[in-house]
Amino acid sequence: MSKKPDTKPKIKSETEKTETKILSSEDKRDRFERVAPRRVTNVGEAYRILSQVASSNYSFTEEEVNEMQVALQQAHNDCFEEFRKKTKKINTTFTFKK
Repeated sequence: MSKKPDTKPKIKSETEKTETKILSSEDKRDRFERVAPRRVTNVGEAYRILSQVASSNYSFTEEEVNEMQVALQQAHNDCFEEFRKKTKKINTTFTFKK
C-alpha cells in the first residue's frame, strides 16, 4: 500500500513571504513588459484591418462611422481607466486648499 502524500499546506516564514512577494512583483513586471507590447501591436493591427472596411468595396454612412468611433473610444477609455485605477495613489492626508 502506498503512503498518501502530505496535503497540509506549508507555513512560510516571514522571510520566505517577503522573498516570494519580491519575486512575484518582479515576475509581474517582466510579464507586463513581455505581454503589453504584443497586445498593443495586436490592437494596432486590428485597427489597420478595420480601416480596410473604409475602402470603396464597402458602403457605409457617416452615422455608422460615428457609431463605430464611439464604441471604440468607449473601449479605449474603459481599458485605460483600468490602468489608472491601479496607478492612482490614495491621498489619506487632509489639507485645506489655499
